[in-house]
Amino acid sequence: MTDWTTVRRPLYPLAGLATFAGAMALAGETAVHVPSLTPNGTAGIRLMLFAPITVCVALLVCLDRRLPKAELTGVRPVVAADRLLVLATAAAALAAGAAVSELSDAPSALAAGRNALFLTGLALLVRAWGGTTAAGAAAAGWLGLVLVAGFRNAQSPRLWAIVPQPVTDPLAACATALVLVGGVVAMGRRRA
Repeated sequence: MTDWTTVRRPLYPLAGLATFAGAMALAGETAVHVPSLTPNGTAGIRLMLFAPITVCVALLVCLDRRLPKAELTGVRPVVAADRLLVLATAAAALAAGAAVSELSDAPSALAAGRNALFLTGLALLVRAWGGTTAAGAAAAGWLGLVLVAGFRNAQSPRLWAIVPQPVTDPLAACATALVLVGGVVAMGRRRA
């Protein structure tokens, strides 16, 4: 697996996780007002909503570093190693969210950990059919869509938005699990 670590550079997701944890710790529970399509004007969006994109993009950069011909003809389980990397990074993102939540008294950090998993799963699903650029755009685009149209009013996110939902929301948890599992399964689809 030395070849895999040399090509994939799994330190990228570690850097993404460190940035994620740092962004959560710095942002805390700070909210900003952004333009929105809510009937009551702007919604107060927590800055922590943006932190999970670092994990997602770091994983995409790591997974995009490939040797397609060698991976197609090799006997090593490259897709299995990639899936393990994604799942380990997902577990680390959840742990980082829990740690920041506990250490800095920021309850939305737990939701940020869940959101990292959701955005990663969404990006992996899109990557399987549209490539890495489309995957990164989908994750960032989802955040943009949530900012613009994901709130009924300043305190009430729409059900489909997922990322602004509280950590206790069972629909958001189920949707995140389904999207992440779908993304991990779809990783084996893109072979060249």
